[in-house]
Amino acid sequence: MKVLKKMACVVVLGFSNCVTFVQVEKVKNMQEDFITKIGASKKIGIVANENKKHSKSEYGEYVSSMEAGAKDGFLQNKYFATQEMMDRSGLFKLLDNKQYSSVQNTFSIGVLYLMNTTPIKNILCNLSSVTRYRQGQCTNWARHKDGSSTCQQYEQIPYQVNISKITFQFQIEGKLINLKNGNSIQLSSKPDYTISREGSLCTADNSGLKHFFSNAAYSQSLELAKAISPISELYTVKLYKDLDGIPDTKENKELRNQVGDILAEGLKDIRNMKFDEGEKKFLEANQISNQKSAAALWNLGVLAWRKMDLALAYKYLSDSIAFAGEWKTPLRTEIVNLVHEQMRILQPQKQK
Repeated sequence: MKVLKKMACVVVLGFSNCVTFVQVEKVKNMQEDFITKIGASKKIGIVANENKKHSKSEYGEYVSSMEAGAKDGFLQNKYFATQEMMDRSGLFKLLDNKQYSSVQNTFSIGVLYLMNTTPIKNILCNLSSVTRYRQGQCTNWARHKDGSSTCQQYEQIPYQVNISKITFQFQIEGKLINLKNGNSIQLSSKPDYTISREGSLCTADNSGLKHFFSNAAYSQSLELAKAISPISELYTVKLYKDLDGIPDTKENKELRNQVGDILAEGLKDIRNMKFDEGEKKFLEANQISNQKSAAALWNLGVLAWRKMDLALAYKYLSDSIAFAGEWKTPLRTEIVNLVHEQMRILQPQKQK
C-alpha cells in the first residue's frame, strides 16, 4: 500500500497540535474480507474470511485480530459453529472445558449474513497533544492530635500525551438472508469509522494501519449487526443420547445399552471439542443399530450441518424424524425444513 503524507503543525503557548493526512493511493487485500455464517438470539455472528487468493502473510495482523473477535462473539452468544468458522478462528481450541460446558450441546441457527468491505477511500489521521497531570510531592500536610499526618494536597505535574485519531473511510455492505423463508435485504454501514488511541500512530506502517483497520471493520460490522438484529430468528439444535427408534424389548436390551453408551461417549467427545471422534462414535451407533437410532442419525445430521454439508445433513435429519412418534416434534421438523431451505438458497450461489 503506497501512501502520500502531508503534515501541518500549529504551536500555541508551547503546545503543538499536529494533523497528519494519510492519502491511500491503492488498497489491496481488504475486500471480501468478511462472511458471517449462522447467527441467532437476535445477534449476527462475524468471522473473518481469508481470501484464498492471498497468502496469510499479506493479511498480517488483520486476520489474527479478526480471529480474536470471532472467538469472543461466537462463544459468548452460543453461535452455531460451522467448520469454516472454526477453521478461521480456531475458537474451540482456545476454550477450556469450563467455558464450553456452558454452551453444552446446543447450537443456535438463524440467519445467513454475507458481508464484505468496500475499497477504502481514505485513511485520515489526526495527531493531537493533550496535557495530563500526575501527582508529585505533597504540598499540604494535615496534622492530627495523635501525632500522625496525612497529605491534603499534592503537587500536580503536567505531562504531554499524544492522541492519534484515525478515520477509515469505507463501508461494510452485506446481504441478510432469512433461512426460514428465503427473504433477503441489502444493508450498508455508515461511510466512515474513527478510532482513538494513545501514542503517535499516524506514522504507522502498513501493517499497523491494517491492524487498526481490522478493529474499525469489526466494530463497524457489529454495529451493522445490531441494527438488523430484531430480524433474526432462533432455532435451538441439540445433540442427543436418547434411544428412540430402537424398540424397548427384552431382545433389544443389550443393543439399547450398547448404543446408549456409545452415544454418551460421542457427546463427551463433542464437549471436549473432539468433533471427529464424536462423529465416529455416532457413526458406530448408527451402524450397530442398523440405522434405527434416531439420536445417532440426528447427531450425524447436526455435525454435517456444522460442516455446511447440507445434502448429507438433510438426509440424516430427514431419516431421523422418519421414526415419527414422540421423536418427531414440531421443532425438529421445522429444523429439517430449514436445512432444506438453506440448500435451496445456497446451492445456486455455490454454482456461480
